[in-house]
Amino acid sequence: MDTEGLGGVDENKNHDIRIFILSVLLSSLFIYNSKGTIDENALQNMSLVINLANSFKVKEFSDKISTEDIQNVFPRLLWVLRDFSLKLEDSNGNPITMKEYLENSLKDVKGISETIQQKNRIRKILRDFFKDRDCYCLVRPTEDENKLQNLTSASESELRPEFVKGIKEVTSLVHTSVPVKTINGMMVNGPNLVALSESYCKGINEKGLPVLQTAWNYMCENQCNKIINKLVDNYKDYIKKSIIPNMPHPSDYLKENHKESLK
Repeated sequence: MDTEGLGGVDENKNHDIRIFILSVLLSSLFIYNSKGTIDENALQNMSLVINLANSFKVKEFSDKISTEDIQNVFPRLLWVLRDFSLKLEDSNGNPITMKEYLENSLKDVKGISETIQQKNRIRKILRDFFKDRDCYCLVRPTEDENKLQNLTSASESELRPEFVKGIKEVTSLVHTSVPVKTINGMMVNGPNLVALSESYCKGINEKGLPVLQTAWNYMCENQCNKIINKLVDNYKDYIKKSIIPNMPHPSDYLKENHKESLK
C-alpha cells in the first residue's frame, strides 16, 4: 500500500501518525524513502517512530508494552535513499555495504546533553522497533535539470546507467525479500488482513489508537466464524442429500450418519 508520503500541507501531525502506524501494522515490508544521506535531519524526520510507542496498546487495560511485543507485529524496514552522493566508506576509508552504512548511522552518538539523548532515543527506537532492516542507496537519476522535472516521460537511455541499475536491483530486492505477514507466528491471509484492517481502523477512529490484542482476537474470531459457517453448511448439505430424501429413518441410523457427517 502507498501512503503517498507524510507531512502533507493539508494534514496535521496526528493524521501522519495514524497513517504511519496503520501502514506499519499492516505491512510485512515497510519501505521508507528519503532524499540524500542519513544525517540528523533524516533521523529527525523519522522521529514519528517515537510517537509509535504511544500510538497503540498491546492489551486493552494495560499501558505496558515491550520491545518484544513491538517486534512481533512490526515489519521489515527497507530505507531507500534517493539522490545519494556519498562514497560508501567507514571512518577509516574502508568500503562498506549499504546495510553497514545504515547500521553505522543508527549507532549512538557520544555525549550526555539533552540534545544528544534525544538523538540517541530516535536511534534506539529505530533499532528496537525494526529489528530486521536494510538500506539501498540510489544516485540522482540525471544531472539534467530539465529531465529531472519530467522523469515520468524520460526514457531509460536518458537516465544515468547507475540509476537504472539501482532501480532494477532495489526492485528485485523488494520482490525477493518481502516476507509473508505474520502475527504471533501465525500467517496472515487475505481475509485475516481485512479483519485486521477493520479492527485497527475501528480502534484508531473510536479510541485514537489500535489495541493489538483486540485486533488479534478479532482476526481469530473472524477466521473461526468462517470455518464454523462452512462446517455448518457442509453438514446441512450432507443431511439434505443423504438423509432427507429417504425419510423416515430409525434413530440408530440417524445417529450413525450424524457421526459420519462430523468426520
